[in-house]
Amino acid sequence: MSIPDAGYYESARRGVNDQYAAQMAANTYSRTLGQQRGNRALSEFQTGFKRSVPGFTSQFGQRGFGGGGVRSGVMQRSMSNYLGDYTRQYGDMQNDLTEQLRQFDLNAAQYGSQRTSALADLELQKQREIAFAAQNVEALRSVFGGL
Repeated sequence: MSIPDAGYYESARRGVNDQYAAQMAANTYSRTLGQQRGNRALSEFQTGFKRSVPGFTSQFGQRGFGGGGVRSGVMQRSMSNYLGDYTRQYGDMQNDLTEQLRQFDLNAAQYGSQRTSALADLELQKQREIAFAAQNVEALRSVFGGL
C-alpha cells in the first residue's frame, strides 16, 4: 500500500505552471516583435508611397498628359491604377499582420488549454491514487477485523 505523495503532485503542478509561463512569455515577446515589424513595414510602405507620388505625377506633365490644371484620361487612369495598387498592397500587408497576430493569439489559447489539461490529468492521477489507497485501507480493515 502506498500513501499518495502530495509533494510529487505539487512539484508536477509547479512544473506545468512554469512551462506555461515560459511558453506564454516567449509567445508574448514574439507577438510584440511581430507587431512592431508589421507596423514598421506598413509605415515604411506608406512613406515610400507618399514620396513617390510627386515623381509619378510629374512624369505626366513632362509628357504633356497633365499639369497646369490639365488632366488627361491617360493620367487619370494611371493615377487610379497607382492608387488602387497602393490600396490593395497596403490592405494585403495589414491582413498579413492581422493573421500573424491571430496565430500568436491561437498559440496562447493552445498553451492555456494544454496547461488546463495537464493540471486536470495530475489531479485525476492524484485522486486515483487516493482512491486506491482508501481501498487498500478498507481491505486491511476487513483482514484485521475492522480496526
